[in-house]
Amino acid sequence: DAHELVATLLCRPDETVTISFYAVPQLAAELIGEVRIDWGDGRINAVDCTISDSALTEMVNNPGSAPKVTASHSYAAQGSQTIRIRTESGFLPLAQLPSQTVSIDSALPVLTRGETDDKNRLRPDDTLPRLVPDDPQTGVCTLSHLCPELLGNNPQLAFFDEAFRHCAVTRLEPSFFSPCLKLKSLVRTFADSSLVSIPAGLLAQADAGTICEETFARCRMLERIEN
Repeated sequence: DAHELVATLLCRPDETVTISFYAVPQLAAELIGEVRIDWGDGRINAVDCTISDSALTEMVNNPGSAPKVTASHSYAAQGSQTIRIRTESGFLPLAQLPSQTVSIDSALPVLTRGETDDKNRLRPDDTLPRLVPDDPQTGVCTLSHLCPELLGNNPQLAFFDEAFRHCAVTRLEPSFFSPCLKLKSLVRTFADSSLVSIPAGLLAQADAGTICEETFARCRMLERIEN
């Protein structure tokens, strides 16, 4: 389902789980439509990603800033939870999933930061942010599984700097990047991760112009690079 992102979390009791979205202009929010989070325990939240006036002023004054909107939840019991983020339009201004994420189980909806073209159509984003941060208590990134079709709805993605840095993923399908038309930057994309092998053809969409600085640096469990 191109309108829904599914992920699995592993949570401690009463621990706060937070999802971050890019705050977007009113027009973009209307084009994106309703964004809902099903937390998997019966609780469902709607998320308003419209940028506030104060955040908009900050962004105008500081073009490098990227205001966020967050949605938080806590679970009564410890264990695994499946969350579903549904977007009415198929576009999602996702900035970051919870640090408790252990698996991303579906393709990403079309990512956007709320930019529109001269015909007032949403622009897909060309940059994949680091989707799962390190756990602030342990310093460990628990992300250990990526849906093989994760990028299937986002052929425009080209910049993957630090996108999966420090993650616990051990293996990737050779076709992982195949939906992407071109890979422009892979700076530290899998650095410090738990990868044990790099499959042949993984970077087939890269060329001489692709920036590949420290793409697989310090992958201490790496055993094999396939040709």
